[in-house]
Amino acid sequence: MLATVSELSMFQSKALKLQQEKEEKEQLLESAVQRLEQGMAPTDNADAEWEKVQRDKARKEQDRQDRIARKQLENSLPPNGVKTTALPRPNSYMPPDI
Repeated sequence: MLATVSELSMFQSKALKLQQEKEEKEQLLESAVQRLEQGMAPTDNADAEWEKVQRDKARKEQDRQDRIARKQLENSLPPNGVKTTALPRPNSYMPPDI
């Protein structure tokens, strides 16, 4: 089965497009290597991505610490104690002579 002229043209255009993408990525890689050698970030948005990763890591660590503290608080309650998130009521209902 032979390929038609339109199929060959389509394959050629796809090959050209892939070749261009390859060359662009190679240029990007060369640029990143040069920037690293100069002590800079490999790409313009690499610093922002790194900060996001660090921020996410710090948030996850804070969440972990909060879970540990919550678990310790729950374990410090008496076994039959009632767990509540309600605020304590003021003593305004007690008679003044007590």
